[in-house]
Amino acid sequence: MGNFISAILGILSSALTGISQPSLSRIENGNQEITFQFLKKACETFNISMSDFFRNIGGKK
Repeated sequence: MGNFISAILGILSSALTGISQPSLSRIENGNQEITFQFLKKACETFNISMSDFFRNIGGKK
C-alpha cells in the first residue's frame, strides 16, 4: 500500500509542478540536482515560501 500511495503522490506532484515523473524520481533518489526553477515552482504549487522550505529541511519548525 505504501508504494501505491507513494506512486500516486509522485504522479500528483509531477502534474502539479510540471516536472516529469522520471525527473522527480531521479531527484528523490539523489541522481539529479534540484534546480532553482523547480524549487520555486514546487513552493508556489504547494503554497509555501522558500524560507519555510529551507527552515523545515533544516530541522526547525
